[in-house]
Amino acid sequence: MRPSILYRLLRLNLANEDDRNALFLVVEVFFAAILGAAATFNAAFALRLGATNTDIGLLTSLPSLIAIAISIPAGRFLQARARRKPWIAGSLLMHRAGFLLVALVPLLKLAGLNQGTALVALLIVISTPAHFFNVGWIPLLADVIPVERRAAVFAGRNITANATTSVAVFLFGLWLKDTTFPVN
Repeated sequence: MRPSILYRLLRLNLANEDDRNALFLVVEVFFAAILGAAATFNAAFALRLGATNTDIGLLTSLPSLIAIAISIPAGRFLQARARRKPWIAGSLLMHRAGFLLVALVPLLKLAGLNQGTALVALLIVISTPAHFFNVGWIPLLADVIPVERRAAVFAGRNITANATTSVAVFLFGLWLKDTTFPVN
């Protein structure tokens, strides 16, 4: 029997659970990198909606402060749970779903509230579940990927994420330049 093309190129046998997990983790980061590339333009989006310099400063600094404040409690919380995966996946879902709300901000007429300020506040709020996710993600990977496969999986994820981000940021920049606001 002839080995599949995936096996010949990447040494992946999709009948093997570890190989499937590795492939899914690399494919997943492709989509995460697209979202990350779009998030690169959050400050520009906020400025176009009327955010102030103070708002942009808060957008830059508060998520880091939240990460510092949430890391140890999140780690303790997750460590006390027998089933961490639903909490980790749920926090990622909350973070990513928050970007659907981000896309709606220009369509909302907020009584007396600057849309740029509202966007910054929303981005800061949805960063909280992302930090919770980050605390639990690496230990979860340790449970899913065998030690002998971790280097290859992390390398594959990094290559995929960096290549995707590079191309997506370039293409998104072109799209933003050529499309009228707020459709872009």
